[in-house]
Amino acid sequence: MNKKSGSILLFLLLIITLVGCSNSTVSKTTVTSSQGTSQLTIPERKFDIQGQVKSIRGNELTVNIVVGEQLELSDEEKAKRRAEMQNLSPEERQQKRENTIKVTNETKSFIIPVGAPIIASQYIGGSQEIKKMDLADIKQSSLIKIWFKADSNSQEAEFIQLMATGGI
Repeated sequence: MNKKSGSILLFLLLIITLVGCSNSTVSKTTVTSSQGTSQLTIPERKFDIQGQVKSIRGNELTVNIVVGEQLELSDEEKAKRRAEMQNLSPEERQQKRENTIKVTNETKSFIIPVGAPIIASQYIGGSQEIKKMDLADIKQSSLIKIWFKADSNSQEAEFIQLMATGGI
């Protein structure tokens, strides 16, 4: 019995060590969709590019790369800007966004594989509302953030976030 207890204890310590050493950089967020509430894994790392959709052909998107001052803001500055944006109407928010970003002529084409998560998020009353979306919800001129798969040489999207301009 003593040898069996020691083996079980050693096995449990090994499992705890392996779980503790995991360096996964994802978080689970509850999202709502027309089918109900579900868990969605959102990358914790910064998005790879932000773009404005130029064209959509099936599941291949071409975007114009977007650059702007909000891409380099600290967390404190982002929180301040978010609070300012809450007091604006949807039209004023859209105008302010257009004044702080620049759509370049540089393009990037990539594939959105079947099953890749697509979400839209918006801050309402100080809290973030996230909804699961579909490829059909991405329209020409939409602003999106793209996370690419690490092993696909940046040709396949791992995760897409639609930047909401009014209501989601």
